[in-house]
Amino acid sequence: LLSKPTKRKAIVLGSYAASFIFVLGIFLLKELFDRRLLDKMRVEHITLGKVLGVFPEEGKLGKRIFRKSYEETCIRLLGNNLLNYFASEKPSIINFFSISSGVQKTYIATALSDYWKSMGLSVKNIDWNKDFSNSSKSHLLVNKLSDLNIDVVNNDVVIVEYPSIKENPIPKNLLQTANFNLVLLDAKKAWGESDQSIFDEITKLSKDVPIMILLTNVSHSVVENITGLKPLKKKFEANN
Repeated sequence: LLSKPTKRKAIVLGSYAASFIFVLGIFLLKELFDRRLLDKMRVEHITLGKVLGVFPEEGKLGKRIFRKSYEETCIRLLGNNLLNYFASEKPSIINFFSISSGVQKTYIATALSDYWKSMGLSVKNIDWNKDFSNSSKSHLLVNKLSDLNIDVVNNDVVIVEYPSIKENPIPKNLLQTANFNLVLLDAKKAWGESDQSIFDEITKLSKDVPIMILLTNVSHSVVENITGLKPLKKKFEANN
């Protein structure tokens, strides 16, 4: 005959169940209060925006040797996705924005430009640090990019890099006369209410111009999940 559960067994089982619920609760609370963006799913859930692509972090020592492979794959996917938004008449204008600084805008814009040039496209990169003053009256009241006395006509693509929106105003006309507005966000930074307010505002001001997110500084595992790139496996197969 099976023995009836003793009081001690019930206590042990109860303690196991309580421990499991406690640990689960800790994880749920951590997830609830963790406002870092981290990956595509979290970004789209927290910001309500759409992610177009990702760009990798520097990574741990063991994977730094594969950084170039990660970067090239991410740039290729980003460049190919953006091709779908090019205009029939040139130039196609791609705006690079960030809410905060430190998201590698210049580095990514240059890499994207190099990728498109390798496809035979003529690409011009415009940098607010070099090509125009973001605090001048002409910039604040501009109707379109060509009004800033910058030659953009003889190019297939123009990539315009703007300063961080938290510290600098962006004229709505420049949002609305582009072909695509790309917002670069750092995966490791916590997302606050002020960030959401700014993102909602530029989304509204963009009107009919598509606006999507490029998530930078993401872990290599996130890059692999999105791109399917497995550099360790790829190198092993190449050596055999």
